[in-house]
Amino acid sequence: MRKFLDIFGLFLVLQGVGGIVHHFVGWFRAWGLLARQAFVHGYQLPAGFALIVLGFVVWVLGETLLPTEKEKQKKASSKSAVEDVRRKER
Repeated sequence: MRKFLDIFGLFLVLQGVGGIVHHFVGWFRAWGLLARQAFVHGYQLPAGFALIVLGFVVWVLGETLLPTEKEKQKKASSKSAVEDVRRKER
């Protein structure tokens, strides 16, 4: 799930950049999805910035909310170490 959020966040950032480039240059239509959407016509620049921000938010949420396998293993080993210390104290 974390990898999916990383890739999806990158996709959103790239689409936002593509929308901004298309807004200023006009020839970047084939690559960006914003240029093809009729409902953002006239609002491509703010929509591009919104996609960039949304992409970074998705990426950061994936990084902070979902632990990696190493972090899961570290947490499990620290819990077992704490339990071992508590058993020895008894």
